[in-house]
Amino acid sequence: MTGLLQLDDEWRAFRIKDISTTGLKGNGILDLPVGMDVQVRIRDSEPIAASIVWSNGSLFGLSFAHPIIPEEFRTRITGSYNPPSGSKKPAPPRRPV
Repeated sequence: MTGLLQLDDEWRAFRIKDISTTGLKGNGILDLPVGMDVQVRIRDSEPIAASIVWSNGSLFGLSFAHPIIPEEFRTRITGSYNPPSGSKKPAPPRRPV
């Protein structure tokens, strides 16, 4: 999954490694300063306000200014949402004999 991060007046592409309600882990932009306020786009989303909370080489973590619903972005990207493997699907109804 890819995203765009606005740095100054330029949008830079990066790979989203993990996403949650409160933030994401990204890879592909070097040495972002912790505490920097940024805007992030996930595919064709509107810009989302966030800040850099950690950075290590090309890996970084963002904290969103407001919670998001990650499933909406997964659906937009993959076309479907598959719950984690720990979730059980309901059993089909039994047929009378």
